[in-house]
Amino acid sequence: MTVARRHHLLVWTIYVAGVCQCAYRGEEGVTLPSDDEPGTLPDLHVFDRPVLLVGGGALEAQILTRGIAALGGAPPIIAADGAADRLRELGRMPSLIIGDLDSLKDPAAWPPRGVPVVHIREQDSTDFEKCLMATAAPLYLGVGFTGGRLDHGLAVLNTMATRPSKRVVLLSAHETVMHLPAGHPVSLAVGAGAPVSLFPLRTVEPGPCHGLTWPLDGLTLAPGAMEGGVIGTSNRAEVETVSLTMAQDGVLLLAPPESLDAVLAAAWPASGAPPDATEKASR
Repeated sequence: MTVARRHHLLVWTIYVAGVCQCAYRGEEGVTLPSDDEPGTLPDLHVFDRPVLLVGGGALEAQILTRGIAALGGAPPIIAADGAADRLRELGRMPSLIIGDLDSLKDPAAWPPRGVPVVHIREQDSTDFEKCLMATAAPLYLGVGFTGGRLDHGLAVLNTMATRPSKRVVLLSAHETVMHLPAGHPVSLAVGAGAPVSLFPLRTVEPGPCHGLTWPLDGLTLAPGAMEGGVIGTSNRAEVETVSLTMAQDGVLLLAPPESLDAVLAAAWPASGAPPDATEKASR
């Protein structure tokens, strides 16, 4: 069993055993730790459209504006803990705040403004992962999760690869990132000549892939030289639209930030399913 797998089994065990004990204090709208209702999970917040997920890393105003515009101009905004304070500095209000509240300056100040605050106190998951566990949405566009502390950024990328049921796209000043779902061809209209990097976080066999300058036929993608594998960084699109298929989960695709619309379309095609009705049971 891998370290990552053990970690997620541990998180699940903690929730089931009731170590994360939460109860709503409805008059304030803040989810606070309590011993009165052991084993209670915060209510699942369900969204029927894509949401903007904001982290407390290097959040630039232009990236925030670009993310909002890409989701139609007025998407629901979920702030991961102290990212809410940064949003307020940039003149934006979150729809919901989720986290362990170790960096949010004044949690009690938000509910009177109509912003619910969900406090999840366990320390075996990141605020990014808490946001995914406490919500369901057809797509998450994340900003402010890279460019800050490297360990925080790596944890976010790990979560994207190990929670493939969550459709997440990250946007930064330097790249757009998505996870390639196992067994599902992904069509990416990035344009001929655009850089297309593939980074495996586990050993993965590529399926049919078309349109890359350096084909993946016969290769195994793996971190470093594990099991004779290679990484797929700094490849390039030979045609307007490339097609990528991976046999297993675990590969992240990185494209230029200018390719955001194409990556969003690939992550959530027009036929994309609504939020999973079994989400609450699978958290």
